[in-house]
This record gives sequence, structure tokens and C-alpha cells, in this order.
Amino acid sequence: MVDSINTNTASIAARNALAKNNKDLAKEQQNLATGSLIADPSNLPGPAGVAFSISVDIKTTQVAAKNIVQGEAYVQTGTGALATLQELHEQMSNLAATANNDMTLDAEARANLQLEMDALQAEVENVVQTTKFNGVSYFTNTDAASMQVGTEGSTILTHTHVDLSSIETGANGSFDLSTSGGAQTALDNISTARTTVNTEVATLGALKSRMGFIANNLGTTIQNFSGAKAAFADTDIPAALERSQTLGALVDVAGSMMSKSLEKAGKLSELVKSAR
Repeated sequence: MVDSINTNTASIAARNALAKNNKDLAKEQQNLATGSLIADPSNLPGPAGVAFSISVDIKTTQVAAKNIVQGEAYVQTGTGALATLQELHEQMSNLAATANNDMTLDAEARANLQLEMDALQAEVENVVQTTKFNGVSYFTNTDAASMQVGTEGSTILTHTHVDLSSIETGANGSFDLSTSGGAQTALDNISTARTTVNTEVATLGALKSRMGFIANNLGTTIQNFSGAKAAFADTDIPAALERSQTLGALVDVAGSMMSKSLEKAGKLSELVKSAR
């Protein structure tokens, strides 16, 4: 290579190497500082787009998981009320069976049994009418309630409410214990009501079981999405540290080479001056 002052080729090469290494070192330092390869999307535009798309899926799935947690509370509210109805019907059945006895019961005894039956019947009505979740009645309508449980709007879980108003007074409106015949009718009505309640208990139990499986699947999905995002977006810390150290050394070397090339140009200038 010809030595010259106008074109200091060695200095230009050293300067280009220094600029490139400085730029690469800055990227590695940014990756280390943020823990992300796509803090500046222009660094890796392709992976950045994929990572952002996966990030949306992660956040949507996390919301779906929260929906399931709230849904489980919704189901527990209903099953708690149904358990109360089961206990009420059990006691009402005991009262009706006690009243189905002409041998030892007089009118006063039946009247006392009727007082308790009326009180229990009133509580059945209270539970049916007032059990609500977020203002929505459980047992006085047949509306369908749904929630999103996946990344797509069409991925929903639906529960149809059951109207339990018929169990408040029995199939024929009677829980009369004044006679054995009335007690027998009351037992039949209570049995019908118990069947209706037990069916809803099973329905909500199945719904809660399904929610549990959905919650597990959503947790696994979030984990897998997070792993996929990490592959595209997260900094490999050991590798980045190694590259950063290498680039730091190259920056030092390029700076040193540039200084030497400039020093050489200065010596050439002195040589020219001395030759005049």
C-alpha cells in the first residue's frame, strides 16, 4: 500500500471498523440493559413483528384466565345457594313425613309442623328470588350467560340459567300438612323440587369442572406463548455479554489502529517538510 497524506487508507479502514463496532456494541448494551432483542424494532423487524403478535395472544389469554377465575366465583355462588335449597328440602321432607301420621298427631301438632313448613317455604322463595351475581338473577330466568375463554372472540363458555320459581310452592302450589293426604302431596312436591335442584347442582358442578380444565389449559398456553416470545424477543444474557466483551475489545483495537494511522500521516507530513 502506497503511503500518502491525501488518502489515509489505513485511517479510513480503522474509522469504518470503529464506527461499525461502536454501533454493534451499542446494540448489545441496549439488549443487555432492556433484556430484549427488540427494544428497537428496527434491529430485528421480522422477529419483532412475531413477538408483538405473540404478546397480544399472551395478554388476551391472561384476560381469559381471569374470566375463568371470575366464572368459578359465579358458579360457587350458584352452588352455594343450591346447597342451601337442598338442606331446606331435606328439612321440609322430614316435616312432611312427620305430618303423614294420623295415629299420633292432633290438630295442634300439625299446626306447629305447618308453622315450620311455612317458614322453610318462605326461605326457599327468598333463596330463589334473591340469589344473584353482579345483579343477574340465577334462578328466575332462562337467559344464557357466556364468557370468552380463549384468544378468539368465538371461544366462549356458555351457561343457561334455570328458572326455579316452580319449586317455591310445589308443583300444585301446596305444602299443606293439615292432613295425611296433604302431607303425602307435600312429599311428592318436595321430591319433584329436589330433583330439579339436584339436576342444577350437577349442571353447575360439571360447569365448574370444565372451568378447571380450561384454566389448566390456559395456564399451559400462556407458558408456551411466553416461551415462544422469549425465543424471538429475549436477550441471551451470556451470549450478549460475550459479544459485548468482544466488541469492546474490537473498539479499543480499532481506536488504537486509527491513532497509529493518524500518527503515521503526521510523520509523513514532517518528512515532507524536512525535504524542502
